[in-house]
Amino acid sequence: MTEIVIASGARTPTGSFNGVFANVPACKLGALAKLRSAFRLFHVIA
Repeated sequence: MTEIVIASGARTPTGSFNGVFANVPACKLGALAKLRSAFRLFHVIA
């Protein structure tokens, strides 16, 4: 079985209460952080 290791991370966007991200669901903010982390990983490999 192949071992998986997280080599990089990305923070979710932060803001103030009822700020610019008030209408963005938490799952979309998490997906954005995951996507950005994967982008950086594959950008380094390529």
